[in-house]
Amino acid sequence: MTELTTDIEFKTLIYPVSDEEYSALDKDIFFNGCRHKIGIWNNIIIDGHKRYEICKRRELPLYTFDMAFNSRAEVVSWICKGQLSRTDLPEEMRKYLIGKYYEAEKELYIAQLKKQDINPKLRGYQYRIAGIIGKEFNLVAGTIYKYGIYAKALDNVLSKNQAIVNKILSGRLRISHDNIIELSRLPRDEVCALDVSLSENNIERIGYSEMRHELQWQRIPSVPITKKKEVPSMPIKEIPEYDPDAELSSLTLTIPSWISSIERTKSTAELSKTSDLARSKLSKQLTFLKNAAMQMQEVLKENEKNG
Repeated sequence: MTELTTDIEFKTLIYPVSDEEYSALDKDIFFNGCRHKIGIWNNIIIDGHKRYEICKRRELPLYTFDMAFNSRAEVVSWICKGQLSRTDLPEEMRKYLIGKYYEAEKELYIAQLKKQDINPKLRGYQYRIAGIIGKEFNLVAGTIYKYGIYAKALDNVLSKNQAIVNKILSGRLRISHDNIIELSRLPRDEVCALDVSLSENNIERIGYSEMRHELQWQRIPSVPITKKKEVPSMPIKEIPEYDPDAELSSLTLTIPSWISSIERTKSTAELSKTSDLARSKLSKQLTFLKNAAMQMQEVLKENEKNG
């Protein structure tokens, strides 16, 4: 049996087959042998993860062939293009693949420019690649750029806990784009504790305030979580009925992400190329945000005077 390596990044890009499909593949390989070669690159499986698993478990012979790639970015781009041709992908998986495809193509484009001794300008190459990829999927460049941020955030979470990423990509756990970015900023032990809590309570949708709530009452230990039994659970009846600071705390934690989004847009958007309508809509929403913030400050000041 040839020992091959499984790369978590590459494998995560491949949407898993159903139980029925896996069972059919298992029977076919058992009775007919592995008739298709396993595609590898530097002894890493690129094409044929399930066939390799089945052959290894059943101790059956298999054959491999080398795939010609020059970098990990080329591998990621190749896998993403193949997977994005599928019609059965959940929306979150599709967004992730497009984001990974964009990031890989961007890396390859930068490498190409560097070989030509050209120093790529940040805004120019990002939106050029985003525009090209956007045409492939009938999406605007801004959406492709956003998917790239989404993919990088999920990769950050993946490095801490694979299970929670699998739930998100399969659609079994729904978390908004902004909240996935917030999730990616949590330390490993908190992400692991959150995954345990979501599983134990069968939670399928979660927002930022609920994430903090679950973590607050999980009493996370200081050591990395490796066993489920090490994470203390708290029955719902023991959770305090009312926390007067909860709403303010949630808003306080959310505002930094708004500021970050505004700063990112200021630094990356080519405002001179945007439409009057888009600028007008954003200006209007910023005015609403400013007024709401001023009203909130007035309420706080008034409360201090009365308190």
